[in-house]
Amino acid sequence: MLPIGGHVIAALMKLLNAADNTLEQLHPESELISTLAQTQRLNTQYIAIIGSTEELLVNLGDTNKGQWTKILTFIIQR
Repeated sequence: MLPIGGHVIAALMKLLNAADNTLEQLHPESELISTLAQTQRLNTQYIAIIGSTEELLVNLGDTNKGQWTKILTFIIQR
């Protein structure tokens, strides 16, 4: 078992705290939601383009090769 340094624990705590803050902002009674609810509505049109990238997955072959080698081989073959 490898000892975990204090800096690793601190980084994980910072990440957890950031996720917690984000969840708190999504609460219906949060300051952020209240501010958004009070803003004037704008007549801004937008378009959302959505889709799946599952079909874009590429089998890069041999798992013993490095990532960059696999990617470059794929690009050269194309």
